Amino acid sequence: MTLSNPSEPARVSVLEAVLAERERQDNIWGAQNHDDAWWNIITVERNGDIAREIYGQNETKLFIEIVQTCATYLAWAEAVRRRNKNG
Repeated sequence: MTLSNPSEPARVSVLEAVLAERERQDNIWGAQNHDDAWWNIITVERNGDIAREIYGQNETKLFIEIVQTCATYLAWAEAVRRRNKNG
């Protein structure tokens, strides 16, 4: 990958963190195939964790919560794709 944009190193780092978190989630819970209403509940709770860390003013904890939330949204997208492929 050629890095021509100054923000690309950060982007690569964040994507690596999100993918590592997805692996961690899969290792804990396996493939999740919830309905969309349940995924929405999970992600709303995750967004609440982000809000809490915004007020906590700890950038490390905020980053972790954002990565975990992104990975959860990715898991939801994967579930939708599996559902559409199988249905």
